[in-house]
Amino acid sequence: MKFDKMGTSPGYLVESLSRNMKRFSADLFKKNKVGLTLEQFSVLMVLDENGSKHQAEIAEIMSKDNPTLTRILDLLEKKGFIKRETSHEDRRKFLLVLTRKGKTKLESTKPLVIEIRHTLFQGINQKQVDQLLSIKNLIEKNIADARK
Repeated sequence: MKFDKMGTSPGYLVESLSRNMKRFSADLFKKNKVGLTLEQFSVLMVLDENGSKHQAEIAEIMSKDNPTLTRILDLLEKKGFIKRETSHEDRRKFLLVLTRKGKTKLESTKPLVIEIRHTLFQGINQKQVDQLLSIKNLIEKNIADARK
């Protein structure tokens, strides 16, 4: 496979697509006055789906660096959507907990997110999704192997 042109490089294509999807979603969040960014919504989803987590665990799940995630968490805490609780296992660490207000915000935003997903993935069938997942897994395996 040739990767000599930026516009046809798989990495460029994935990054370009990701930027466009995020921009489209952010525009709809703003238009609908959601009061959250897509990343903030994603943190609420992680906590809802996985229960209370340490910051490092959320960073791993979301593939975010700690300084970026800290800014997101600070804003969510300021809005009352999450709270930090001292960990019972290690008092030096905090557990991040979804508040009732955060759960309410999450639930009220989900219909818009579902609408966005329907728009973005219209015309894509399950076989194509499976192929995309296979490609993602292969690239991640290549990265892991190269780090060894």
